[in-house]
Amino acid sequence: MLTYLNHSNIESVTNKHVAHIHDYVTHVKQSAEVRERYMTIGEMMDRSKAEGLAEGLARGEQIGRKKSLINLVYSMLNDLGQISEELHVRLENADEETLMRWTKLAAKAESLQEFLEQTNI
Repeated sequence: MLTYLNHSNIESVTNKHVAHIHDYVTHVKQSAEVRERYMTIGEMMDRSKAEGLAEGLARGEQIGRKKSLINLVYSMLNDLGQISEELHVRLENADEETLMRWTKLAAKAESLQEFLEQTNI
């Protein structure tokens, strides 16, 4: 519909029903109040799309950071021993702040047991 509003012209009219719609669209385009509301709606839609995109990108970045931290901790701990299913689940459910703390502890740990003791897991 918005595309038709933007690009409508007399050549678009193919029958009496389209002619009726075209007359209405022409009236809408000529009305300052309606045109102002139409532009506001269009701008709101554009703003909404931009906000949605920004939120999606931010969420994607957050998920990416968390996955990277999980993989880093998992990799370091895997070098120290067999990782239990419980520890794997704890890593997946941890927040970024906890994962950052665990990354530092995993880097310093001499054994998997030492890491588990330091993190109280």
